[in-house]
Amino acid sequence: MVALLVVATIVCFLTIDLIVQAVERRRSPVPATAKVRTAKFARQLGLWHRPIPSGVFVDPGHSWSLLDPTGSLKIGVDQLVLAAIGTVDRIETLPIGTEVRRGQPILRLFRGEQVLEVGAPASGAVREWNGALFQDPRLATERLYADNGWLIKIVPDHLDEELGLWKIARESARWIQSEVARVRALAAEGLFSATPVPVAADGGDPVEGFLAEAHQLGWDRFNESFLHTHPTTDHPTTI
Repeated sequence: MVALLVVATIVCFLTIDLIVQAVERRRSPVPATAKVRTAKFARQLGLWHRPIPSGVFVDPGHSWSLLDPTGSLKIGVDQLVLAAIGTVDRIETLPIGTEVRRGQPILRLFRGEQVLEVGAPASGAVREWNGALFQDPRLATERLYADNGWLIKIVPDHLDEELGLWKIARESARWIQSEVARVRALAAEGLFSATPVPVAADGGDPVEGFLAEAHQLGWDRFNESFLHTHPTTDHPTTI
């Protein structure tokens, strides 16, 4: 019964957002040529400003989730993580069957020997890995927010309680951009590196992959400030 109420709540949220978007489109119809330009512009914005599709939940720890028809959660890492780390050399996760708590480290993304560690958006048991993305971590960026772009599935235990902690639709888009602004500000203050963090050609956002030039303390600070994790070398992982 609880699962049905959760699904109904999700459907309600999505329906309301779609209705609002439809009303606004009727008030201000967008010509076909403008839609093409908008799509091209979105691709040019890069990872920092990648649009988040309706139906995707974003956790404050910077994972994203899609609800699977089976009741499982498909989980990936969001654009802020991928933009900061740039090239992902390998990904590690927990063994299938592992019970995790919300916020517990569940995914580790490596660039060389440095690591970003993302916590679970919900409590539950690890059910499945997406082998293709572990074999080729670049797909995590190429398939960001896509149905086949998840890294790990968990079977949630308390979805009805934890659902309200996530962000969806326009709220998630606004929140992500506030986080991007926070990265800009902290990078300018020298939080991640002893030298100025390189920025994009327009002088705005840090270049994608800026953490590659950061010192160890910079990686630790990013984990603590944005992912709310504290990576350790003895974290039990697999793959």
